[in-house]
Amino acid sequence: MLLREADHRLGLTADLASRLSDPRRADRIRYTQVELLRQHIYAAALGYAHQDDQDILAHDVAMKLAVWDRPGRKVADERLASQPSDWRLIERLGEIKPNLEATREALAQWVGRHQRAAGGGRKVTHGTLDIDPFPIEVHGKQPGGAYHGYYRKTIYQPLVASHWWPATGG
Repeated sequence: MLLREADHRLGLTADLASRLSDPRRADRIRYTQVELLRQHIYAAALGYAHQDDQDILAHDVAMKLAVWDRPGRKVADERLASQPSDWRLIERLGEIKPNLEATREALAQWVGRHQRAAGGGRKVTHGTLDIDPFPIEVHGKQPGGAYHGYYRKTIYQPLVASHWWPATGG
């Protein structure tokens, strides 16, 4: 719920979702882009690194409350998106050119927002941005997957950026 509150105040996932292209048929959409983004990002932030974990979280009431903007008992009764739905989101983010551009721009904007917030109204003069690969084992011929000699498995390896800026004056 803390992730949701921070995200809601900063408008991160809602802003990114509004920039994404969504080729899905509107009459067949069960989960919105912003819900899928929240579910994926919050799960990763909570340490659920594998897509199979989405099925574990599908019935978690706290996760549903954090992910959805839906009112009433519907939140408690319905499940979150499944692993295949999460994978289709990742495919849309990585294979549709405007979505790739939107996610790249979002990273820079989110870092900027964090930097401004970390300064508490004062100029931030230095910080650390750490970009690391995040290996996810894939099976079959999924787009973006490739054999990795170190892991001796076929993996999809997106990059994850983390940052830290101390609030320093200038």
